[in-house]
Amino acid sequence: MKLHIFNPEHDLALAQNDKFFTAPHAARVLRNDLSFLPFFWAEDGDLVFVDDLSSAQTKASKFQRLSHAVQFVDKTTLAAHLSAITAVEPWGWDTTICQQMRTLGLPSALLPTDTQLSDIRQMSHRKFAVDMLSDLRTHFSSNNIIGKSRFVTNMDELRAVVSEHPMSVIKAPWSSSGRGIRYVERNMDVVHANWANNVIHRQGGIVVEPYYNKVRDFALEFSIVHGKVSYLGLSLFQTVNGSYTGNLIASESVKREILGEYIDLSLFDAVVAYLLSALSSRIGEGYEGVFGIDMMVVANPMSAHLSTKSFLLHPFVELNLRRTMGHVALSAVRLPLSGTKIMHIDFDGLHHHLQFKRYLCEADLASVQPRHS
Repeated sequence: MKLHIFNPEHDLALAQNDKFFTAPHAARVLRNDLSFLPFFWAEDGDLVFVDDLSSAQTKASKFQRLSHAVQFVDKTTLAAHLSAITAVEPWGWDTTICQQMRTLGLPSALLPTDTQLSDIRQMSHRKFAVDMLSDLRTHFSSNNIIGKSRFVTNMDELRAVVSEHPMSVIKAPWSSSGRGIRYVERNMDVVHANWANNVIHRQGGIVVEPYYNKVRDFALEFSIVHGKVSYLGLSLFQTVNGSYTGNLIASESVKREILGEYIDLSLFDAVVAYLLSALSSRIGEGYEGVFGIDMMVVANPMSAHLSTKSFLLHPFVELNLRRTMGHVALSAVRLPLSGTKIMHIDFDGLHHHLQFKRYLCEADLASVQPRHS
């Protein structure tokens, strides 16, 4: 049987790279409130590690999941199952979750080696996305693809790149979604310059790219086993200021139809095929599990001079070498839900709640407000 763990503080742990890292209070609350999430993708007989057994069972029962019987365990009850566990699958692998698993008694044979953890951290560095975007732009000569990104290692270089555009986005190499990103004008102010200088000092550099007029977020969800990458499906999601707000729960045909309103699906399929090949060699044996690639549809800057709007594909915004809410959405398709839904997370000021609401049009997904934690 497998042991599943929801550790949403994973991105923060990668940045700290400290096996004794303590996540901020907000991240600990999120982990506690949604620790039951792996029951969506766990198989019959699998274990899901939670902080509160009663709470997890109550939350999971609301979704009336069919045919999959998982067992929730906590620090006290896990010990009885240690000898039967054959694999461990957290939300994401980092030195912190490895240390937590060792403390709970999991044998080293079930955990990544230090070399594997180092590989995962390096591939999670945003420079990986910078390099992949460059490869995609070189491979595809289509005028319907856009995207430029650079990794710089000093403030002089950063200021020079930022000065090239009216607005730029600067990103810490490792950070939690939305928290390591800043939007800066051509003449970077002191506050942003100090932040960037601190990031460069702590993480060795910073990513900078032009600000694009995004009209839609989406992602491709993959898995990799023994170096072979498989495409799992499309994730249509919404963010506000970099914070996740919701995912569309729908069939692949419905999601493709929506995406096809913006971009040529033959170009999309060609990008998927290229990534399947390129990522198999780029990731190789360094990681095994699921991961996602964030992309976006961008308004064509030339549209202002045309009679009709047109859109461009940004094919590689981010690599998430971990499970994502897109994977949760793909798993949720199996739930007995009537019609197309929006999956989102509400925060009532104390706790997070996973919710499903009716979807009628694109405006419904855009109207979902971000959680505040």
